Amino acid sequence: MRKQNLNDLIEYKDKAFYPKVLINEPGYRMLLLCLRAGQTVPEHSTPEPVTVYAIHGHVTFHEGPVRCELQAGEVVSINAGRPHAIEAHVDSALLVLAAGNTHATSSEKLSL
Repeated sequence: MRKQNLNDLIEYKDKAFYPKVLINEPGYRMLLLCLRAGQTVPEHSTPEPVTVYAIHGHVTFHEGPVRCELQAGEVVSINAGRPHAIEAHVDSALLVLAAGNTHATSSEKLSL
């Protein structure tokens, strides 16, 4: 069993978004993604389905050409392999869950 207080783990970096890996096990990955206002996560895709829960803030979640405003308390999910990007309007913290073939290498951890 693991218990963590997500609010205590939120950390922002001024130069780029900050993904903090909380769990990285075969079949399951959990990240705390912190973005300052104006920061973006460039378009990328993952081999597994992804669920993003907004803990704090307001972001625009892009799935290809489709936009979705995501605010604190809201959640969005996408299918595996779909290109997506994130744009923060205010300082924001997101919980990112990926299930499937999720054992990431060191380089994948840094880029989501």
